[in-house]
Amino acid sequence: MACSGGEFIVREFLGLLRLGPAWALGPMVILLGLILQGGDTHVLNALLASALLACAALAVACAPSPVLRDVFAVQGFSIFLGASFLVWCALTAWPLLPALHERFAHPLSEFFLWRAPGVSLSPTETLLGVVFMMAPGAAFFLGAMASVEPRARVWGVRALALVALMFSLVSLGDFARASAGRLDAGLSSPNVAAALFGGLGLLSLSVALRAARRSNPNQALPRALGFLQGVVSAPFSAAAAFMAFMCVMLTASRGGALAVGVGLIVFVAAFALRTSSPSKSGFSMPRLVLGLALPIVFVVLASLDTLLTRFGEGEAAIVGRQQLLAAHLETFSQRPILGHGLNTYDQLNLLAMTLENMGPLRQAGAAHNIFVQSLEETGVVGFGLIFLAVAACLLRTLVKVFTSNRSLEWNAALLGISTVFLVHGAFDFALQVPAVGALYAYVLGLLTPRPWD
Repeated sequence: MACSGGEFIVREFLGLLRLGPAWALGPMVILLGLILQGGDTHVLNALLASALLACAALAVACAPSPVLRDVFAVQGFSIFLGASFLVWCALTAWPLLPALHERFAHPLSEFFLWRAPGVSLSPTETLLGVVFMMAPGAAFFLGAMASVEPRARVWGVRALALVALMFSLVSLGDFARASAGRLDAGLSSPNVAAALFGGLGLLSLSVALRAARRSNPNQALPRALGFLQGVVSAPFSAAAAFMAFMCVMLTASRGGALAVGVGLIVFVAAFALRTSSPSKSGFSMPRLVLGLALPIVFVVLASLDTLLTRFGEGEAAIVGRQQLLAAHLETFSQRPILGHGLNTYDQLNLLAMTLENMGPLRQAGAAHNIFVQSLEETGVVGFGLIFLAVAACLLRTLVKVFTSNRSLEWNAALLGISTVFLVHGAFDFALQVPAVGALYAYVLGLLTPRPWD
């Protein structure tokens, strides 16, 4: 029997609640974390981790057993590696047996002595780091739970598009009141904001494209206006994408613009590989992309002068970053296998200062390269565990892009968003901001293809 649109929405929503709260709680907690300075203080970071862990526990308690079984079937390898990373980091903070002191203890541990020497330079900071890393871990698990049921997955992505819309509106409002400078969205840096909004923009773009490709041909626009189908089919997601990319340009971030540009190319290329035929609505993918891209291109052109000026002033920043990178690569080379301990950057940065590099090191709150900082803190062992956990998800996504048209929008979005954050991570620290890292972890868990896709 047919039902009205309102009845259909209510029925779908109640069905999702029976699946558990994972699809909705994660994005809402992450949005709150983004608004509260990205969770970028010890207290806010711990609160974010606690809230996401509580959401994960609630989701597990409410979920039927088949959902949990499917979660471990899809993401068991990455979950195991992530848990192994946390256990490894915790063990590096644990006091070593006397017989192991000489071989494994950190040579400077006596200056940060806890109970007895350990692998970590500062065991207290490392244990704090383990607590903080539970935020992206719990977010990944929440995303993985939402991903195994098609309806919860779609609503989870829509919830993230809503996050993009709301956070963009809040950020643009704050920027308008400030009436000067660069947009930083209340985060630690405009560069971090650029990567965040780039990822949110690509995600919102994928929702609009999916709605356009799946729209009813009888309700589609005339062919002459077909390039606007994405805007008509998902107006809120299209608006979220437009505002997110507007925020990217208002940050005037050189690295952010570069990373978002590369991510957008990867996103479009993923579609180009699998969408040579018209969509269900009868419109070809190039026309649908064009309709969504036109306002974005307008924003880029309107902000181009400011961005080009910023690129022209980048020489001094490059020299400073090179000095910072060289100092921390030298620190990594001192203990390449075991590392100096998770969350010990501040101590390592002080130890690496010399008269020649004091300027850039004194001002830097991070190594501005997430790969180098992860290697120097956790060594090849810890970095390898996280690398393999993320690589397993991205490799599966890449294979699906080349072999299947199913869930193409989500696959393209995950590859594009990952490109933004990982390229940006080579010269900045967006993923080290707690709420941003949790957002990416949730997206990774939510959009990684399932074996049956």
